[in-house]
Amino acid sequence: MRDGEPFFLLASRKAIERLRGARMLMELDSAPSMSRLRQLRSTEPDSWVKAALDRAISKWESAGNPSYEESWISIPALELEDIKAEAIQSVTQVILHEIKPLIADIHGAAKNAIGTEYTGSIISRRIERLKDLLVTIRRLNEASTPPDWMEFDLVDLVVEVISDSGFTRNQAVASRVDTVSAKGDRGLIRLALENALRNAVEASENTKKTVIVNCGANELQAWISVLDEGIGLPDARENLYEPGVTKKSKDAHFGWGLTIAKRAIKSLDGSINLISRESGGTSCEIRWPLPTPSEGKYEDSPG
Repeated sequence: MRDGEPFFLLASRKAIERLRGARMLMELDSAPSMSRLRQLRSTEPDSWVKAALDRAISKWESAGNPSYEESWISIPALELEDIKAEAIQSVTQVILHEIKPLIADIHGAAKNAIGTEYTGSIISRRIERLKDLLVTIRRLNEASTPPDWMEFDLVDLVVEVISDSGFTRNQAVASRVDTVSAKGDRGLIRLALENALRNAVEASENTKKTVIVNCGANELQAWISVLDEGIGLPDARENLYEPGVTKKSKDAHFGWGLTIAKRAIKSLDGSINLISRESGGTSCEIRWPLPTPSEGKYEDSPG
């Protein structure tokens, strides 16, 4: 591969295309212009693209001079996150591409073989479960994409997620009705909030307490806080964000909600934290830094 296409993509206004170009630099047949690479790195506003450019610069600087020191295994955290995100996107895309048509074939064959008794049968329930798993994998794929920055009303997003999730006012309410202007990838933040809210409502099923969703923003960061008075956090919390970890029935839950939420917020350089409340229940705090005008992330705004 030659360096024409990667550098063409790196000139794009969209971060997702610049990221693709930066990752392609790793696959070149020969070293690109290092001065051009460093110049792009010095002006790049997106942290994920920066990490990918750092990886490319590191690779081509050491090309022909391989290091056998132990330091080569020490990867900066941001570069490691970029590698993880790329791996998740790649693997989940293959799974979705290969498994989805297979499930469709199985569904059709089972329906034809069983006939009118298919609906409600244990086979149909198992196939629907497989479809639900694919939806979860697709969400994990979406959560690993680079952010598409835009300005939006955070309160409007909170109200929209509560409504679209089908929760009643007894289950979840927004604490604010005014406008809170925030910046970020609305889709990724929605993905994280959907999972945090669903966990909070399900944790409150026994107490029947209403989940409160608060939010705010200042010049440096934006945040959403999901407050419940449910069953609280388990004693063992080390693996809460690992896929498949759940206290609920695996017949109805895959345990990937927090994994997806964390990955989505990581894409914004943000964080998600679960904190036990003194009054009982849990506070799920989602925070992400806001770009300054000089960082130029608005260039990625749609339109």
